Amino acid sequence: MASITPGTGTLKSVTLEGAFVEALFLLSIFEGSTTNNPNGTRRLTMTFSPSTKKLTGSWTFDAVPSLDTNGNPIFTVQTHLTGVGFTPGTAVKSTNLPAAIVELANMINFKEADAAKNPGANQKITALENSGEDRSSTGAFDFDLTMTVNTDGSTKLVGSTYLLD
Repeated sequence: MASITPGTGTLKSVTLEGAFVEALFLLSIFEGSTTNNPNGTRRLTMTFSPSTKKLTGSWTFDAVPSLDTNGNPIFTVQTHLTGVGFTPGTAVKSTNLPAAIVELANMINFKEADAAKNPGANQKITALENSGEDRSSTGAFDFDLTMTVNTDGSTKLVGSTYLLD
């Protein structure tokens, strides 16, 4: 389990995998809201299969390329939503939800590349790319979910853990 400290931000999950899935579902909800997404712009495609307990999809977010003071390229992911009120936390520093998804995807990707932190050699984040030419940040995911039914009858979906600290 790759644990994270959520702090007092918008995301509440205490695992890296859980925070990524939480952010994806939040973005999907906000993209479906005419209040938060008055233009109906969809930057996230996502499919959940209850029979396989898989969450798959991809994103394409606008990103502004620039250089930091040392000349290193940076990409600032932009949001297409209004009135969301996303708050960074302790582990996630991004100030908008699309940027948080990219930040979490990179955190997962770094751990996936480390055999000690990914003993199953899983690749759940793929096609992660920032393009200065297209001014975009793109990626794809294929996540296993843990699905439970709470005592009140509501369903809870959480990103299954596979990474280590």
